[in-house]
Amino acid sequence: MSVNGTNDDGTSDFYSVEVNNAGDRGIFDVDFGSKAQEAELVLYDPNGNFVASHRDTSDGGEDPGSAKRSRDPYLDVLFPTSGIFVVEVRRTNGHPLKYRLNVSIENHSIAPGQATNDYSSGDLDIRKTITIVGAGPDTIIDAKQIDRVFDVHPGAWLDLNNLTVTGGFAAQGGGIQVRPGGTAYVRRVQLEENFANEGGGIGNEGSISVYDSAIEQNTAFGKGGAVFDSASGFTSVYRTLIDSNRTDNQFASAIRSEGWMYVFDSTITGHNQSAGVTMVEVGNFMSLRGTTISENGDNQLVEIEPGALIEVINSTIAHNTSIDAFKSFGEMRIGDSLIVGNNGSDITLAGGTLFSWGHNLLSSVSASVQSMLDPSDRIQSNAIAFLAPLADNGGPTMTLLPLDGSLAIDGGRVSGGRISEVEPNNSRLNAQSLEESPWLGQIDNTPNVPFSSSRPHVTVQGRGDGTFDYYRFTNSYDNNVFLFDIDVDRSNGNYFDSQLFVFDQFGSLIAENDDSPVADEGSTATLDSYLEVTLAAGDYVVAVGQYSSQASNGELVGAPPRAGIEYTLHVVAELHDSVWGFGGDQRGFIRPQDGDGDGVSVSDIGAIEKTNGSIEGILYLDLDQDRVRDPNEPGIEGRTVYLDRNQNGEYDLGETFVTTSGDDPSTADFIETGRYRFDGITPGTVSVSQVLTNQFVATETGFGGLERSSLREDGSESSFGSFGPSLSGDGRFVVYAQFRNAEGSEVQYLLKDRQRDVIQLLPVPEGETGVGDGTQISGDGSTLIIGEAPSISDDGNLVTYVTRPIAPAVGVADIYLYNRSKKSLTKVSVPINGTEANGDSSEPQISADGNYITFTSDASDLVSSDFNGASDVFRYEVATGALELVSVSNPAVLGGILADVEPNNTISLAQQTDNVQWSLASDGDITDSTSIPHLTVQGTGDGTFDYYAFTVSGANVRGIFDIDYGYTGVFPGSFDTELFLYDQTGTLLDLNDDAVAGDAGSDSSLDSFIDYLFTSPGTYVVAVGRFDSFPSQGGVSGNAPDYGDTYVLHLSVEGHSLSQINPASYHPSISGDGSVITFASLSSNLIENDTNGLEDVFYVALTEQEQQANFVFNHFEREPNDGLSHSQNIDVGRWSLGPSFDITESDVLPHLSVEGSGDGTFDYYSFTVANPNSRGIFDIDYGVDLLGNRYLDTELFLYDSFGSVLAQNDDSNPWVVENGSTSGLESYLEYTFTDPGTYTIAVGRFNSTGQFGGVSGNPPQPGDFYVLQVSIEGHSYSTS
Repeated sequence: MSVNGTNDDGTSDFYSVEVNNAGDRGIFDVDFGSKAQEAELVLYDPNGNFVASHRDTSDGGEDPGSAKRSRDPYLDVLFPTSGIFVVEVRRTNGHPLKYRLNVSIENHSIAPGQATNDYSSGDLDIRKTITIVGAGPDTIIDAKQIDRVFDVHPGAWLDLNNLTVTGGFAAQGGGIQVRPGGTAYVRRVQLEENFANEGGGIGNEGSISVYDSAIEQNTAFGKGGAVFDSASGFTSVYRTLIDSNRTDNQFASAIRSEGWMYVFDSTITGHNQSAGVTMVEVGNFMSLRGTTISENGDNQLVEIEPGALIEVINSTIAHNTSIDAFKSFGEMRIGDSLIVGNNGSDITLAGGTLFSWGHNLLSSVSASVQSMLDPSDRIQSNAIAFLAPLADNGGPTMTLLPLDGSLAIDGGRVSGGRISEVEPNNSRLNAQSLEESPWLGQIDNTPNVPFSSSRPHVTVQGRGDGTFDYYRFTNSYDNNVFLFDIDVDRSNGNYFDSQLFVFDQFGSLIAENDDSPVADEGSTATLDSYLEVTLAAGDYVVAVGQYSSQASNGELVGAPPRAGIEYTLHVVAELHDSVWGFGGDQRGFIRPQDGDGDGVSVSDIGAIEKTNGSIEGILYLDLDQDRVRDPNEPGIEGRTVYLDRNQNGEYDLGETFVTTSGDDPSTADFIETGRYRFDGITPGTVSVSQVLTNQFVATETGFGGLERSSLREDGSESSFGSFGPSLSGDGRFVVYAQFRNAEGSEVQYLLKDRQRDVIQLLPVPEGETGVGDGTQISGDGSTLIIGEAPSISDDGNLVTYVTRPIAPAVGVADIYLYNRSKKSLTKVSVPINGTEANGDSSEPQISADGNYITFTSDASDLVSSDFNGASDVFRYEVATGALELVSVSNPAVLGGILADVEPNNTISLAQQTDNVQWSLASDGDITDSTSIPHLTVQGTGDGTFDYYAFTVSGANVRGIFDIDYGYTGVFPGSFDTELFLYDQTGTLLDLNDDAVAGDAGSDSSLDSFIDYLFTSPGTYVVAVGRFDSFPSQGGVSGNAPDYGDTYVLHLSVEGHSLSQINPASYHPSISGDGSVITFASLSSNLIENDTNGLEDVFYVALTEQEQQANFVFNHFEREPNDGLSHSQNIDVGRWSLGPSFDITESDVLPHLSVEGSGDGTFDYYSFTVANPNSRGIFDIDYGVDLLGNRYLDTELFLYDSFGSVLAQNDDSNPWVVENGSTSGLESYLEYTFTDPGTYTIAVGRFNSTGQFGGVSGNPPQPGDFYVLQVSIEGHSYSTS
């Protein structure tokens, strides 16, 4: 055994060992950390008599661990007798000791030493930092009921690892007692058969963390058979088994918690005592997360006392025979948990309260409890949870995992279980996967799905398009029963006589069905199909056809689902792997997997190997060159195909290859000729290519001469002309517009497939036509007629174009999107009310990848923020239908923010505010912000008065002018402002010095506020001065804002225009990925310094980063934020890349500034890290103490979501990297987050201490002020 020790107080350290037999050999060896340390080893017999000593190894050199340090003492003895021997480590010079004592004794066990304990006389006292590491459970520390085993004193630290602690007997903490201020870490330890009045296994008054351990068969004569956590204690338990502990009283056979206790991913089981016993008592706070409580029989499982709180998250409480699972006199919070299958009531409220985060499943609750549940909670009286057994070795055990047939408790939160058909899925080889969404489990009970209340299932919403529909799925179990059920709603004339076919992975037909024998659940006619089939493990495909379809060579022939019909396909499995939700409950059954084929299966949670993929296909002779295999096109055998990993078009040494197969005569109903398959492919992008033989050579396309594309649908020549061609990326498809009459009043859109030489007429809504401008002066057509050109995606599948009603004055021109594979036509220019837009739309362009469409529109109702009354440019997202206004000025992005621009120091030079975007965005600092248009000015002093001009458009118009956040230097509320309101002649209308009651956003009465009613329209000016300014005709005199003064001025004017002046924009063009749009505009205020008065070309990059203007946003601390559980969420603030001298790498790392103030509590701020290995920088600037001095001595503490301290800092170095710091007392912290998640930064004063669960010591005091700069790599720019 090895013991780590320190000695810096000049005393000796004593260790006792038990020797079982006279003549046993013992070796004692001290290894030091430096050459300057010297000590002596002294051994005493059971009577205290000297046995042997050794000071250094310079005379013997036999110490194997002291080859380089001859001063390391070493003893090798034969014990003269049995009994308790004591070894002393005695310091022999002035250097403090830091050492490791290695002890090897035949048949030894550690036993009580001599009386050195202030509290008791027999236990092992831990007064400093000590680590004890064993070789496994057979390394046993046995107190033999003489006293407790370990007593951790205040300020000491005990680290126990990989051993057994037993035989303890004490008043509190039989196995381990942690005193106030003491700390213990217990890892892979078996705590068993210890005894105490309180806390048979553990008694905690300080801090203890238990990992991967077992606390079993301990006894309390009073409370807490396993653990007693006192009022000053902080206990955390991870991945630990708490089993078969007991009490000789009626209180807390397992746990008594009077302090703070967290139990993560653990199992509590085997507590079965007589009536009247409670298993867990919560006197203050307990958190159960990812934990199972099962197979207990105490009278009551968990009791929450008055004023106490328990939270039960993602946990399972099942198969207990107690009268009450939870009995609450206090507060209980539950989420994502199963509380089912217990003999008694799941939750009993005895004057307590219940709060649900939702997605819980319960089986027995009262009506009063049911009324407090979330709508997503379920109550199912017959619910059963099948749980895995305890680990065979009885040692450390994770939470018991649900087995197959258990409940998918988070079904209500799953964003899956229902799949929409996605074309193309018209063959077995390109079948749509049913694994793209998790399947739903027992709790979901989907209507019209057979057995959905007991089996995993998925639902597909299908739609016919004239081709067969194929869906693939994986079955991981032999003899697994699957149900396939077609339901059709025929109430709207949607007649469909379906057929179902199931194929294995090789294309062999397994089963088929035409009509169900009876009208099954959800079916309105026996024409619906229904299949029940038992499948072996493997990959399968279910295919949907219409009546008279047939299976042939692994595919369907005959009648496919006709275009326009709709059906619902339900697939139900007896067992399925993918039954879990995204929302918090991921406690699925973990099966061993050998994903990479190395012969080793992995089943640890968090270490499941990714299952590698496969690629299969067929090499065939494409006779008609349509890239689709037709029944008459034969496969080609004996050809080499390979995985082109580097995608260079050539086979390279090491690239995997196979040979296409010939036909297998034993499978008469299936032709294998030309087929190939690659298995075990690791994730990534690969291509399959063919090695060309001597008989085949690659051909190059030469110049083939001119070819006319603009023909009519039947291939004949057009009589009226064509225009506006657009070409797909590979040049195969050409889309163009063609006039239908000489006047140019009607236009049609056509698409030519150059490879197949086929022309397709694209659809338009009934009664509508494509758009031309209809201007033709001469009858001979010599005048060019210009219309709207269509646009096509790179793959030729999506086409966008303009249509309008044929009848004049009936409607407006609209943008449509045609999906060729789905044969669907979708209107793009849809207003927010979903009806008809109030203006024409034109100039559509689709991005090359088909994800976005940009267009111009005169309509003002497509989005809620279009107020300019002129044409604008928009972008439409194809996948979601989201529509956004692109041609807006930068201030609009920020919702009405303007910077003070000098010179604006007289009424005649007043800064114009009408030519920027005003806002109706909600703002807590602005009175009536959602009903009165408003603008925010960020002002700075320069020794002159600041004047701002604005327009009032009518009579009896209300105006509000409000100063907030006035600063002199860095001191909040110290800038004493005055406001003056003038008309355009320079006549004073109103003035104000100090804010009034109810002034939103003001943190000081020194801020100014004017609320004025304008009786007539016109131009007006508001001016900002300092205290002791005074009005005069034509302006303000006296004390002007000085250098270093800053303020925020809010202008609110009823009826003010929200838009820019003359912002007409048009002629958009979009990049290949849709992220950048260019357009022309007559607007002069989309950007600053646009003074030419002419049409300009602009571009906008539509990413979150580009949309953020370069402003640094200050935010304000919101109380209460005095603990980890009450931290202020700063994710919801405005993060920026705006430049700031005070922020390190402000143009690289998204950042946010928080202005904090002291109130006698610590300040906690939580935030999210989105990506692994992201940098974070946390910086305190401008600290001011309660006396106003610039000497606030701060400390920073960084926590993870479990409450563990990750990093901390006291003082900075402002002359190196800590930008903005003017004192070394201000804190600065840099940290790299290895994992995504939620984290918290806490602010304290000097002499604070960061510990598990929070900061203690010296919090910021009333009157303290600071600015906390937070920078997180990759943080979102969301302003929600």
